[in-house]
Amino acid sequence: MRSIFLFAGVIFSNILFSQITEGWFYAFKEDGSSTKDLETASYFMHKIKDDDTTYICRFFQKNGPMIRWETYYDKNLDIPNGRFAWYNNSGGLDSTGSTYRGKKDGAWEYFIGDTSQLSLSEHYYRGKFLKRENFIENIVQYADGITETEMKTDSTNIIIPASYKGGLRAWQNYLTSEVKIPDRFVRGSTSGNFAKVVVNFMINKEGRVSDIFIKKSTEWSVDTEAIRVIKKSIDWKPAYQYGKPIIYWKQQSISFGTN
Repeated sequence: MRSIFLFAGVIFSNILFSQITEGWFYAFKEDGSSTKDLETASYFMHKIKDDDTTYICRFFQKNGPMIRWETYYDKNLDIPNGRFAWYNNSGGLDSTGSTYRGKKDGAWEYFIGDTSQLSLSEHYYRGKFLKRENFIENIVQYADGITETEMKTDSTNIIIPASYKGGLRAWQNYLTSEVKIPDRFVRGSTSGNFAKVVVNFMINKEGRVSDIFIKKSTEWSVDTEAIRVIKKSIDWKPAYQYGKPIIYWKQQSISFGTN
């Protein structure tokens, strides 16, 4: 999972990257070699220190959607630890999963082509394979070799979803007031004058937002703004099941437009 690019050619001066000041930018040519000139670059990476043990690298087409997302434990990017994701040419999520100190952990999901349809989900615990769910063939394969030919559903699995304090209208008002149209998008992104970014995020048992990642990417500036807005939202009530708070995943579309 180590990045194929070498980290060189830091970008500071380009005006189209003035949206934020955190992190570092690295530019790359088509062949993966580094460059200090954004004009000759085909791709770039935005590296962010989220905290002392979380370094996020997002790779983008120069004027297009994200290519991949990587998360590391250390600043040298040697130890995968956190969210990884890969995207198709149109910015749709191809596959994603999490790591723990270099090992696969939790659910790894794989999608069909340019669709959002889930085809396969593999489950791990700190590197140990637990099971594989095939949603096309409707079978489950377990680590001990047992295969179930029909996936089981629990009709009693009643969940009260997580909600923003004040309800749906308060959430919509928050998004409307908080979302800003980035200068880079206005000044000539090849995405045109309208873009929609889809963000997935987790609301934990205390109602805090975490593990934010892009489900449908458009380009760097609007993706980054969508992440900022979701990360800033704090007024959440956790989801409940059987009277107890639980982890809950939410998906949110955010639209950007210019006159």
